[in-house]
Amino acid sequence: MLIDKIIFFRECGHTYKMISHYFNKINLLSYRGKKFYPSLVFELIKKYNRHLEKNKSKLGEITSGELVYE
Repeated sequence: MLIDKIIFFRECGHTYKMISHYFNKINLLSYRGKKFYPSLVFELIKKYNRHLEKNKSKLGEITSGELVYE
């Protein structure tokens, strides 16, 4: 998944510019068929974090006592 690669690169200390340059170097295009720019990489992470925050409350409702392991 693309976001997983971006997060991995960020954890390794890469900048948004370095990540976008890498994606362009391997000829990876955005969802809309355009080149990657540092601002796009930043916005993808920002959107992903908003998604996590939105779903965090839903995940918080499940307690470990309710989980069934088979």
